[in-house]
Amino acid sequence: MTWVFLLIIAERQARESPETWEAFAAANPDLLVWKPPVLQRYYSKEWLASDLARRTFLMPDLI
Repeated sequence: MTWVFLLIIAERQARESPETWEAFAAANPDLLVWKPPVLQRYYSKEWLASDLARRTFLMPDLI
């Protein structure tokens, strides 16, 4: 989960090129709330809870 979260942040930074943390935070509030988690857009609950996901990084199954 940590890797994909960091990859989402990196992608959005590259697309938007924010000049400050405040600008990034304002443009991406979905990354800063706990519920609903942004990962639900990319991964099903079953995929994240799988044994395979516990062992290795998995590509998103919802996009």
